[in-house]
Amino acid sequence: MLRSRYGDSVKSACRKCISRPFIYFRYEQCRLHFKSLVFLFSALAIRAVARAAYYVISDVRARFRENPGILRGASRTDHARACAVVYLVFR
Repeated sequence: MLRSRYGDSVKSACRKCISRPFIYFRYEQCRLHFKSLVFLFSALAIRAVARAAYYVISDVRARFRENPGILRGASRTDHARACAVVYLVFR
């Protein structure tokens, strides 16, 4: 029963495609472009976050090399420096 209803809906959709092939092609083409734009912007956002994380980690490692007293608790870190790095990366 369910399979026959699905088959009927596919047949009716195919009839519509055959009757208006160019319009349906343009519609599907636009849908494909829109879907690819979503992936593109997601990839750009992921790349930006990864780049910011890389710079923050590099900065933290450099701070620990410059001031080994941070691990012992003898000195405090400069958190504004990490925020400035992230700000400069996303700017």
